[in-house]
Amino acid sequence: MNLYLVAYDISDDKARRRAVTLLSRRGVRIQRSVFEVLAYPAGLRRLLATLERLLGPEDSVVAYRLNAEREWVGVLLPELPEQRVSLL
Repeated sequence: MNLYLVAYDISDDKARRRAVTLLSRRGVRIQRSVFEVLAYPAGLRRLLATLERLLGPEDSVVAYRLNAEREWVGVLLPELPEQRVSLL
């Protein structure tokens, strides 16, 4: 399992509430639009795919993999439409 920092920018209130519900089930809220999520890579990809379906044209979601000291490590950009969802 890996620790990820997941942040979103979602303008629609209803979609944002759904994103908060999904992320709250899988992680700990750090700030209003930022969560720490402990997940296997495949589980995180499923979560990001679910979040992507909530996004409007100007919205985005990013995920940063963290090490045990909660420091950012590595960059991985999946091939997703318009790079609205990024795994960094």
